[in-house]
Amino acid sequence: FNEFGRFRNRIRIEKSYENIPILLSIKKEQKKIVSKEKEGEFTSLLKLALSFYEKGIPPFRDIRLEYRLGKSKLVVSYPEVREPVLINYLYTTTFEESSPLFEKIFLEHYFKYFGYTSFENLEYILKLKEKLNYLLLEFRKNEIFFEILSEIPVDLSQATANLTYASKGRGQILQKCILCGKCLDVCPYFEQTNQIIFSSMGYYLLRKYNEESIFTCNLCGRCNEVCPVNLDIVNDIRKSLLSRQKESTESFTGLFIPAETVLLVTPISLDNIDEIIKCSYYIKKIKNKPLGILILRTAIWNIMSGNPQLADFLTKTVQEEKIKSIITITPEEYSYIKRLLKDTVSVEFIQIEILNEIKAKFQILKYIFHVY
Repeated sequence: FNEFGRFRNRIRIEKSYENIPILLSIKKEQKKIVSKEKEGEFTSLLKLALSFYEKGIPPFRDIRLEYRLGKSKLVVSYPEVREPVLINYLYTTTFEESSPLFEKIFLEHYFKYFGYTSFENLEYILKLKEKLNYLLLEFRKNEIFFEILSEIPVDLSQATANLTYASKGRGQILQKCILCGKCLDVCPYFEQTNQIIFSSMGYYLLRKYNEESIFTCNLCGRCNEVCPVNLDIVNDIRKSLLSRQKESTESFTGLFIPAETVLLVTPISLDNIDEIIKCSYYIKKIKNKPLGILILRTAIWNIMSGNPQLADFLTKTVQEEKIKSIITITPEEYSYIKRLLKDTVSVEFIQIEILNEIKAKFQILKYIFHVY
């Protein structure tokens, strides 16, 4: 927010996906910009900034006043060619050379507030300053943009201000996600469905509206590796799922037919009747192995999050029934169950087993060419 107005006036959206911008162009400043700063007591710096407006609108490009954990500084910037007309503003007090001031929008605070107010209505916000971790004021004409970061909620109900954004504390799931979309490039679910709601970004978006129930993830961790702000996305998802669970003494077993090799069916694959039949036929008829079945009766959240009670139940079942191998139908179940059981028993994904067998058969074949 500066001489040119709001930043959005200088941005053009070149490409978007489902209303999320993925390619932007920004109008570039062509002139050489000079930045200067002055440190000091916040009230004195504010009076200095307001004094710039006593004779009309000053010819600065940016005027920004920052307060951060007890320290304050005023930063001004302007095109170098304007320096002669700014002598009366800059040389009545001491300013040092500076770098441009950028908002600390990625600081980890539970409460964030962004909005606009006027010079006349600034007093209420200033009274709150000592309670804040961070306060930024950006000036233009008779309008001031403010950014507030705090560890405690801030009551702005009495402030005459246009609040454009306010987080809701610990429940604000977009606290850290910057919606850059890099996780989409590596998410297998997004590749398969082409729907953002089935990606890790979708999780963050959906949780804001308490709609995580339609989110699906196998917690593969690829998104963690590419996140530019180093979010532990998998752990965030797992913690969220655990927080939704309730203590239960109810049995997890829907149906159990014991055998050394067991086909595990969860709510993820329960409706895939064709796949269950094909898998059973392959193991019993083609592989000629006795096959048991274990149908889990539990919420999908328990499986995804690694519920300790479910892990104990599965481990105990494997040990008591002397199960040597568990077969899963979907890659998601393979990932979740392997994590739940760790190294207790062999966990296999049926499609990988079939592919490996096909590869092994092809490797046995030998071709002999006779040259005459």
